[in-house]
Amino acid sequence: SEMCIRDSVNTVFIIVSVIKLILGIGVSLVNIPLISSFQTIVPVNMQSRFFAMLAFVGGLLIPLGEFSLGKLSDFMDSHFILIIAGFIMLITIYLLLVKPVSYTHLRAHETGRNLVCRLLLEKKKKKKK
Repeated sequence: SEMCIRDSVNTVFIIVSVIKLILGIGVSLVNIPLISSFQTIVPVNMQSRFFAMLAFVGGLLIPLGEFSLGKLSDFMDSHFILIIAGFIMLITIYLLLVKPVSYTHLRAHETGRNLVCRLLLEKKKKKKK
């Protein structure tokens, strides 16, 4: 009886560890293009403030999420909460990876004047075709 309990605990630990590893890889697959697009969209002179605020808000959400899940665990079994959270993360990762968005048309280093000039040149090229 004690041996069966120990084996089932080890099996659950291994399964949860593998799922967390997969989710961690999935989060990295989302974060890398997201941060890259932020670096393209946010003007260079604002990037330090933007990324500092992003890190601050992200750090602030961690204890808020832990508190919420702690309160939720009073009403539900923690295994179900982890399963539901895992499915929500998988769905989010899937939705973000299905339709990638290109931000190449945005260039953070451009001033308003350079942007207008570039757009006018592109418009001229289209007319010539």
